[in-house]
Amino acid sequence: GRSELKRKDQALLRADGYINGAWAPAGSGARFPVTNPATGETLADVADGGPDDARAAIEAAAAAFPAWRARTAKDRAGLMRKWFDLIMANQEDLAVLMTGEQGKPLAETRGEVHDTGVRGPRKPSISHDDTPGGDGIVQDSHS
Repeated sequence: GRSELKRKDQALLRADGYINGAWAPAGSGARFPVTNPATGETLADVADGGPDDARAAIEAAAAAFPAWRARTAKDRAGLMRKWFDLIMANQEDLAVLMTGEQGKPLAETRGEVHDTGVRGPRKPSISHDDTPGGDGIVQDSHS
């Protein structure tokens, strides 16, 4: 059965992909269930995007990048601050969603949401090397 997650804002759970500024189902129409591993309950049937959806997302991101790059640092920082404020304002609902999807204790996901909002996501262990003559991959020493 469907799990009734105890969230204040039910709209935080989206079951479609976000591509080119809009929520949309997979191009194929395929969906798959996301289940709570602790209970087996189906939380949502979400879009099962395939290669064409991935290409569309990559193309949309590439097309949007020049406009993002053209924004001032102050403007980009303001948008990132709004994102941070939304994470902080919705910490409990986000933790409830993560608990349902991952089966983790709520106390643990509360900490993860808070830490992500305050510190940002973890740095990748491998990054891209743009230096002339570089091999393209650099091991990140901060991981």
